[in-house]
Amino acid sequence: MAARPSWRCRVCRAPWPCLPAKAQLVAAYDRIGLCMYVAERSAAAALDLPGLTPAAAYARFLGWARAATRSEPTGETTMESEMTVRDADVTDIAELSALLAEAFVTNPVAGWLITDVSNRYTTFLRLFDVELTHGLRHGVVHVAGNREGVAIWQPYPMRLTTVTDHEREVLGAAGIYRRRVAHLRAVRDEHRAAALRLPVGPSAGLSARSPVGSAGPGDGSAPEPVVGHELVYLAAAPWLRRRRIGAALLDHHQRTLDAAGLVGHTVTDEEYARDLLAARGWRTPGPRHLSPGGPPLWSMRRDPGTRPTPPTTGYGR
Repeated sequence: MAARPSWRCRVCRAPWPCLPAKAQLVAAYDRIGLCMYVAERSAAAALDLPGLTPAAAYARFLGWARAATRSEPTGETTMESEMTVRDADVTDIAELSALLAEAFVTNPVAGWLITDVSNRYTTFLRLFDVELTHGLRHGVVHVAGNREGVAIWQPYPMRLTTVTDHEREVLGAAGIYRRRVAHLRAVRDEHRAAALRLPVGPSAGLSARSPVGSAGPGDGSAPEPVVGHELVYLAAAPWLRRRRIGAALLDHHQRTLDAAGLVGHTVTDEEYARDLLAARGWRTPGPRHLSPGGPPLWSMRRDPGTRPTPPTTGYGR
């Protein structure tokens, strides 16, 4: 439920309706009932939030509900043929940060990183703002549909100065949670280095400004060839799961990787994402726990031209 007059979730403090609230509403109402309920909530919020513009109210309360109830996926029916994928720009950052925060706020690593759920969403907004800004400057950020999904890719290796500047920005955004965020990043670096047989450390990092090109070594001298792309984050609007939004984003960029002969690598903590990637030719040696008793992480690699595994019925994200 929303706390009034702030209209933030009483549990996670995210703007209501947050990810869990949307999932509960979709499960509780049919199409007409959901749209009627959120329309009433939008009108109530307008009384408490004088700065809420009609466009913002529609996006927050009605837009997601209309999209979530537009069609009910069954069997292998997908939206992939209708899903457009484009390059993101700076005007997308605010909405994509919110999308990423909502998509990841309840996943296993989120609870390990930030145990205080009341601080998790706002901290994630800062972190994803940094990641998106960095991705636009030095990598590739793709948007699916009407900002219904996002993928952040970073080519590698990357200049040492770029890596260290990004590290400083991320840890600054993490605030009091910087120690665990730094540990997570170090584990990801080790996974990537092992998968690509690179030296461990910042110089094993990511990439150049161009998605397919060269990057300088740690001292900024002669360029080194980009050998692959890191899938840093992949997310679909949680209320649009099983619409193959993540699949469309993956397929779009994998064509670029194949054409350039580049390796793909990522680290995920969700079995659902692991299986989605595996169906597209990504392979993992198995899980490694983030810490003793902590959530598992799967390091996954895809070689160029790898043939996908046929998906099971209804598969996709």
